[in-house]
Order: sequence, then structure tokens, then C-alpha cells
Amino acid sequence: MTGLQFLFDPGFGELRVLGAGGTSVTIVPVDLFNVELLVDENGDGEVDTTIATEWAAL
Repeated sequence: MTGLQFLFDPGFGELRVLGAGGTSVTIVPVDLFNVELLVDENGDGEVDTTIATEWAAL
């Protein structure tokens, strides 16, 4: 993930966190202030839930 030096939160790229049984959460910046969490709850490789939030809320 990358961003701008004068802002604290990343604005580009993605980060994938793997869990048990193939479950995952992929963190995708929408812009420099907002982010989407793409959740694969059952490990099938498909996004089951998308959570839109602000970096500050994480």
C-alpha cells in the first residue's frame, strides 16, 4: 500500500489478510480517506460482504 507523505493513511494498493479455512479480508483504499473491506467469510474466493468505512474508523 502507498500514499502521500503528508497524509497518514494509504491511498493506493491493497492488503489481504488470510484467516483459517481460506477466509480473508482484503483492505482496499477508495481514496485517501475512505476504505473498503472485502470479506470472504467461507474461503471460496468470492467476496461475501463489502464494508465501506473511513480509515479513521479502523
